[in-house]
Amino acid sequence: MSKGLKKAFPYIIVLLLLAAVAVFTEDYLPFDMFENNREEQDSVELPVDSVVVEEVDPVDTVVIDTGLAVDDPVLVEESSIKEWRLVIASLPNREHADRIATSLGGDATVKYVGYLDTYRVVYGSFESLPEAQNGFDEISQQYPEAWLVYF
Repeated sequence: MSKGLKKAFPYIIVLLLLAAVAVFTEDYLPFDMFENNREEQDSVELPVDSVVVEEVDPVDTVVIDTGLAVDDPVLVEESSIKEWRLVIASLPNREHADRIATSLGGDATVKYVGYLDTYRVVYGSFESLPEAQNGFDEISQQYPEAWLVYF
């Protein structure tokens, strides 16, 4: 046996084992190796008698599923949904967040993020990303560790 074949022998064995697994689990092959002419179904149609759609009136609060296992749903005010926010700090303590917000002046507010259990010092809120980026460009010189977040 040549030197190159001796070095390649373990890889050849692994490839043969993988090929054997592919043959015996033909579900993973892109073709039917044994030509069994199986019928494959891409979708299943189920009969539906009728569909009832209920209209729901908009409300002031929205229930948001955070993906966390929580006993009670999280209620969020409508105004806090879908806004870009320029965040200066994120703190676990309300008092610290309030102190930072008052030191920044009247522009800063404190927002509680329930699913993170943190208080964020928000310098500004924006409806669109371009507006938020302009606000970030203005404030990032003064607060280099600020960031934009969508919540």
